[in-house]
Amino acid sequence: LAYIFETHTGALLYEIPQDDVLYWTATYSPDGRYMTTADQRGVIHLWDVQTGQEARRFSHTLPANVSAFTPEGQFLVTGIDDGTISFWDLQARPAQIDIAGAGHMEGKIAFTSDGEELLSHGRVFDSHTGARGPDTGVVEGFSALSRDGRTAMILNWHPFEIRVLDPRTWATRLVQPVECMEQPYGIGISPDGSLIAIGSFNAPYKICVYDSQSGEVVRVIDNVGLSHKFAFTADNRILLSAECWAGTHLFDVSTGAVIRSLQETSAPGSCSSDDVSVSPDGTLILTGGYSGVAELWELSTGKLLRTFVGHTDI
Repeated sequence: LAYIFETHTGALLYEIPQDDVLYWTATYSPDGRYMTTADQRGVIHLWDVQTGQEARRFSHTLPANVSAFTPEGQFLVTGIDDGTISFWDLQARPAQIDIAGAGHMEGKIAFTSDGEELLSHGRVFDSHTGARGPDTGVVEGFSALSRDGRTAMILNWHPFEIRVLDPRTWATRLVQPVECMEQPYGIGISPDGSLIAIGSFNAPYKICVYDSQSGEVVRVIDNVGLSHKFAFTADNRILLSAECWAGTHLFDVSTGAVIRSLQETSAPGSCSSDDVSVSPDGTLILTGGYSGVAELWELSTGKLLRTFVGHTDI
C-alpha cells in the first residue's frame, strides 16, 4: 500500500490500494495537489491528494524505479530498469516522451533550476524533447545538483573520479580522481554546492568530504557503516549519513566527530536507514528504510517527532 499522511499530526488521510504489487517510488507535485506512485509492473498512478482518487494512469513495460516532477509541474518524469526516462505530459495527450540510454535507474533524477534540462547518472537531457544535452565526459555514474542550482556533481565510475560542473553551461570546473577509498559509491552535495560527500562500497567503510572548488579532501570519517545517501545542513556544519544497518548519524564536518545517532525502527534482516533528507529550514530530518517506516526527527535534539507506518518499502 501507499499512504498519505498529515505531516503535523501524523494522521493517516488516505490509503492508496496496492493490488498485490510493490510501489517503488512516490513523488509530490510542486504545488502539492498531486502525488504519484510507480510500481513493479511499470504502472504509474497520478493521485489527487485532496480526495485520494486516481486522476490519471500511465504504463511502462518494465518496473518504474524513480520519478520526479519538472519544476513547473507540467511533466512527470519516470525511469525504468533498462535506462529509459519517460516524460509524461500532464496537460496533453498523447502524454509520453521517451529518453533512451539514461543509465540504470538506481539513482535520482535532478532538474536544473529553470527546469529546461535534467541530469541522470551523469548524462544531460533536454526536458522538453528528451534530446541528449551537452557531453559531461561521463559514461555512467551517480549525479546530484545543489539546492541553489549552481553546482552539478557527478561521481564517474569509469574511472573513479569526481566531476564538478556549472549546470548553467555544463562547463567542467573540476575533475578530481577519488583516491581516498578503493571503490566509491554513495554521494551527497551541500545546499550551496561547496562540499561533496563520497561513501565507500567496500569495507573498511569510510566517508570522504571534498571541497568542490579545490578538489581537496577536507575530512575523512572512518569507522562508519555502509552508506550511500548523504545530506548536509544549510550551514555545512553537519553531515548526515544514512547507514543501512546502523541507523542515521550526524557528523561534525570540521572534526569528523559523531554529534548524535538516530536509531530508526528496524525489522529483522532489513535495512532500517536507506535515505535521509533535511528540511529546507534546517529544523527537521526525514529518514526511511526497508523496515516499512518513515520517521521525522528534530535536528537540534535528535528527538523523534513523528512516525509514519505502513510502507512496504521506501
